[in-house]
Amino acid sequence: MVTARPEYEPPWGGRANVTHLRLGRLDPGDAERLCAHLGSEAVLPAATVRQIVARCDGIPLFVEEMTKSVIEATAATPARDGMAAVVIPMSVQDSLVAPARPVGAGAADRQPRRGHRPQIQL
Repeated sequence: MVTARPEYEPPWGGRANVTHLRLGRLDPGDAERLCAHLGSEAVLPAATVRQIVARCDGIPLFVEEMTKSVIEATAATPARDGMAAVVIPMSVQDSLVAPARPVGAGAADRQPRRGHRPQIQL
């Protein structure tokens, strides 16, 4: 099994023993179920899960990685008023550059880096 972006044309693609299966993005319900399977129900508020799902654009790998990142950051951050203060990247691209982290984790939280979009604090 090989995964690739849709525009990639592998040299072995025309062989008789190769089956090309194009997978679509997850719908929001499936993405939320993936988050739940990763343990988000026990740790994250439903609103946080919805934000993760919205920002991952239905891409299973990103849903999984961002959910894990937010759960880890939440576990490492003391709760305030029943909710942990965690920064969730605004997009998949931002999540690759700056994973979710506790608010106040350093000076980088206070000053956005050049060329990066701001992140929302929960």
